[in-house]
Amino acid sequence: MNIKFLRCREDYDKWLAQRINPDGDTAVARFLSQVEVDAAFSESPPRAYPCLVYLETSENNCLDEKTIYVYEDEFSEWIHLMGL
Repeated sequence: MNIKFLRCREDYDKWLAQRINPDGDTAVARFLSQVEVDAAFSESPPRAYPCLVYLETSENNCLDEKTIYVYEDEFSEWIHLMGL
């Protein structure tokens, strides 16, 4: 699992750009129109920063990924539940 810490919108934009165009691979970028790229950036941004983001792959389809965000309030709750 690859987890990324996002401090701000700029971090999110960089993370998503890397997913869309890994290693600056122009072959991947040629398959996406600007409309598709813009849609990807607005599809599921985090509700707040800072947060952690990772991709969860479907058990049934390895090409189906869901973006998961973990927020500060969730960490606080987990710490409380662990008695720390």
